[in-house]
Amino acid sequence: MKSLFISIVLSISFSVGYVQAVTVVNGSMNTSGGVDVNTFNATLPDGWQKVDSLSSTDIFDDTTNFNQFTWSPTSNGGTFVHALGPVSSIPGEGIKQDISGLSIGTTYQVNFEQSISWSNNAGQGAGGYWDVGFGSEVRQSEFMANPGSGVAFGWQNQSLLFTATAATQTLRFQSVPAVSGDRLSIGLDGVSISAIPIPAAVWLFGSGIFGLIGMARRKKA
Repeated sequence: MKSLFISIVLSISFSVGYVQAVTVVNGSMNTSGGVDVNTFNATLPDGWQKVDSLSSTDIFDDTTNFNQFTWSPTSNGGTFVHALGPVSSIPGEGIKQDISGLSIGTTYQVNFEQSISWSNNAGQGAGGYWDVGFGSEVRQSEFMANPGSGVAFGWQNQSLLFTATAATQTLRFQSVPAVSGDRLSIGLDGVSISAIPIPAAVWLFGSGIFGLIGMARRKKA
């Protein structure tokens, strides 16, 4: 019985597997140099890249108020990424970075904050969301309606699940307006990734086995 117990424990351990911690570089969207947050500064946060050659995201903070922008502070109170929805021939702006150290088959939770603001630029639409890609999978964040002029929209916490199919995958955020061609001013901050804990089913399986072992012991007694 003891050998059976050890075999079961090892089996459960191997089925779960070792999950290495993964890190998002500069999920708080900081920059090493100062930027003018009261202009479209086309600045990328350190550690991130453009999603395409036409994308030119900006670094804003809660003091950004040109063009009648109004933002509330993020949870960390610092800078954040601002992306425009499609403008003329430019697709929705966004950022990306490669995430390494993933365990294939493991489910990961991508966490971030999002917000939205009105500005007096032409073509303001009804709102929009982030297209979030991780490897070959794509998920959409919660839709945000465009607020009125002078209204500071609160930051929303978002969590999306993805399953790793490779040891290194690209994490991508790209702005999407509610209506194609409408302008969208959307914010992003506080990006992190965490592996999902051991599935409840595994614990239930283990609990059931341990229960059977206990019953067998009582019968022998």
